[in-house]
Amino acid sequence: GRAIPDRHLVAGVRAEYVVVGGGPCGAIAAAAAAQFGKSVIVIDAGCALDDARKSAIAKLSMQLPEEWDAATLSTVSHRAQPGDGLGQKLWFGSDLPYRPPAGLSIDNDGVGTCLGFSQGGLSSVWGATMLPYAAEDIMAWPREVRDDLPAAYAQVSQRVPVSGRSDPLEPYYPFHGPRLPALRLSSVAAHIYERSLATERQNSRRPNAVTGQARLALRSGQSAPWLGCVYCARCLEGCVYGHIWSSDQLLNTLQQSSRVRVIRGYVMSISEDGPKVRADVELADSTGRLRIEGQRLFVAAGAVGTAALLQRSRLANGPVLLSDSQTTFLPMALLAGPAASDAEPSYSLSQLFVRLPSTDARDTSQLQLYTYNYTLPERARVTNRLVGRIPLPVVKALMRRVVVGIGYLSSGNSGKIEVRSLNAGRTLQLRPVGWEEARESVRAWMRGLYRYLLPLDLFPVPALADITLPGGGFHIGASLPMCQGSGSQMMSSDQLGRPFGMQLTHVVDSSVLPTIPAGPITYTAMANAWRIVARSVTLPLQAAEGTHHSEQAAR
Repeated sequence: GRAIPDRHLVAGVRAEYVVVGGGPCGAIAAAAAAQFGKSVIVIDAGCALDDARKSAIAKLSMQLPEEWDAATLSTVSHRAQPGDGLGQKLWFGSDLPYRPPAGLSIDNDGVGTCLGFSQGGLSSVWGATMLPYAAEDIMAWPREVRDDLPAAYAQVSQRVPVSGRSDPLEPYYPFHGPRLPALRLSSVAAHIYERSLATERQNSRRPNAVTGQARLALRSGQSAPWLGCVYCARCLEGCVYGHIWSSDQLLNTLQQSSRVRVIRGYVMSISEDGPKVRADVELADSTGRLRIEGQRLFVAAGAVGTAALLQRSRLANGPVLLSDSQTTFLPMALLAGPAASDAEPSYSLSQLFVRLPSTDARDTSQLQLYTYNYTLPERARVTNRLVGRIPLPVVKALMRRVVVGIGYLSSGNSGKIEVRSLNAGRTLQLRPVGWEEARESVRAWMRGLYRYLLPLDLFPVPALADITLPGGGFHIGASLPMCQGSGSQMMSSDQLGRPFGMQLTHVVDSSVLPTIPAGPITYTAMANAWRIVARSVTLPLQAAEGTHHSEQAAR
């Protein structure tokens, strides 16, 4: 690790609570702290878009979709290139979210994940899926954590829009707060959904796939275009109207109060000194280094970023292991029903979620279904050699009857990622662990899909599947799992996310989730962040010697 010499630091910046990271967990942690009357500094390394893209977005956002011109659209668009994955998503055509800050190099050979360095973190390029974890999928988590989550989900739902409908998924994944109207399904998705309902009625006594509409962090049901989705199918490029939620939106709102301040910079190390915490920061504008002090520190730098920060701060000795939810892009042929049409208004985020039952060898898994959008034919030709040999018009015709499923396995059926911080914290090395075994799990999983998907008129094509590298779905964490009790092991945390030996420092991102179930991770990670901040308000600012991890929030 590397400590910044005191003589190079500008000191004197203080707040009651300090939050590291401006992604979803950091933003909701700041919101919780402000809700409880605390002054908050958020340290965020995220960079803004370039002026050309910002100008294009500003112009397009003041127009109706039919008024958009091709030249301006090209400024905020991305043409698929060799090496792009089928699920590659940029921020209005920019790869800024994946670029490390100056002076930091990332060696991620064999690993598909990275850090998020745009404003909003990886929520600037996410799929906006918002689903809680099913209670039966987190039964191994500490009871106190499970009991707190419903109320914390409700707090998140008051600050993040969630669109959806009451459907067969609701008994597994209840709504915990207000919901916006569900988006209009594409004709293909509507057919699959109706087939799922019919299958459930006909085979109610045997385990079936449970299908429902995707729940999305997206404004819907309002007067378009400035108050709700306009079905322009450009979701994967970014929404110029800002209807797809990102954490930067929440931070911008919080900064309008006097309680929350955002400082743009990269945290090099954190520490505790008696009754206060410290974060040593390299400012994003290269103007110098800053020491920020507070009463409590909440780390939400993302699973990879948090692991690296703990190593730089000498709070983790040796490599840190992250758990993964193995991800697979699986094309499926639509055997019946209507084909997709360019004339149909649509959105290009997930249309349906499919919950697949557990087996003796595998935990519950999940599929997110995407129907045709205008970018798919070109993406498919670039990313798959076999498809690349087929003329584009033919690919377009075929793709109208193709549904892409993004499959997720639980961390129990997936590999891991080893994180090392090298060269005095200037190099981050990521390596896969157990990926071949995870690939075998995926192959076995795909062989078992036919019994669940054929009744939905879907025929999986495993030969065309893209099994991502570890972390390729960005559903990673559980490197400091919250333990039942005091969290006495070195690479664990207590139920308030405090790593071993820390009293005033709480990790509040996915790093502290005990496991990574299949399915969307953001909603639960944010709810847990809110829960930890809310519980921390009741704790004394300094525990007696030797009582690390001993305090549990009053129930």
